[in-house]
Amino acid sequence: MAKVRQFIKYSILLVLAFLTIQATVAAQSPQMRRIQDRLRRSAEAERERARRRTMENDPSIPKPPKAAVMNVDVRIAVTTVEYPTFSEAEQNRVEKIADGDTVWLYAKFNGKAGDYTHNIVDADNPGRVRHLLYFEVGPQGDVTTISRYVIELTKQELESPELKINLSPGSMWQKRSLPVLLVAASKGRPGLWTDEVRLTNTIVVPRGQNENLAKTDLVLDLAGGADKYRLIAENYDSVWLRGTTDPRMLPIGGTLNSDPIRKLITAKLRTEGIQPTRLYFAGDSWTEYATFTPSARRGRTAHAVFTYKKLQKCYYGVARADETFDQMSGKFKDTAITLTKDYSVACAP
Repeated sequence: MAKVRQFIKYSILLVLAFLTIQATVAAQSPQMRRIQDRLRRSAEAERERARRRTMENDPSIPKPPKAAVMNVDVRIAVTTVEYPTFSEAEQNRVEKIADGDTVWLYAKFNGKAGDYTHNIVDADNPGRVRHLLYFEVGPQGDVTTISRYVIELTKQELESPELKINLSPGSMWQKRSLPVLLVAASKGRPGLWTDEVRLTNTIVVPRGQNENLAKTDLVLDLAGGADKYRLIAENYDSVWLRGTTDPRMLPIGGTLNSDPIRKLITAKLRTEGIQPTRLYFAGDSWTEYATFTPSARRGRTAHAVFTYKKLQKCYYGVARADETFDQMSGKFKDTAITLTKDYSVACAP
């Protein structure tokens, strides 16, 4: 019983002490809350400063893009003639094109292009950051999108205040070109289509009409149909690979490399009875795109070139790898390999 009485005594003392402390805190709570708020804000500010210092010192951490007012901090212009600078292109900009026209797109940034890119960790190489911009074609005054293509900026482009991109008929991958307009135009029925070209650094769809870096109106006069643009779109890959539609020209190699895709291509060639003497990738990166009509699809494409011998003669072919983006896993997957082959080529000495 003595132990029980002692336990009750200590319990009562602890409760009284707790109530005394609570009363003291309650009396001081407004002042304490102000002090705690200041400490919390100070700690958050220090964490933010530390985060910025880390980002500045560690290039592997993606930085957010600079805020921009549409058509003010970034401007774009469309022309049917190539010009050396944005200033000249802007003075000769067009707002209407016809089937088969050559089309150029120019972008001007207030500062460096790299200030406005969407920066993400490379899923295929986690130690590397990709610097991306997105080009779209969609109906004027509408938040919907017909087609979207991605460019990954090089180190030189990140430091430049201007970009120049060919939209038709395209050019070899060493120069900037995108089929974003060709995809939209080649799907068009005969008529006059009031579209717009957009430059953005977000893949959010739909967005507000002013939630882009820049946009410009562009009317597609397809009164006689889009036969010319459809033919240009069909030949785009050949022009991108070779700089010409002539298949006798062997594509040159780029810096892109993917061991998983290389293995899939090698396996596909084996089923065709082909033992490649050489296998290399064209281009420096995957070509990423999204189409929204007739249904939404996001994917990417890579090209590889293979050489081989058959009956003592030499040939080359092109392997195209297509992958679809899976929303659930957040990754590109379901790789499909398509081969075009038996292009004659001179045997290496």
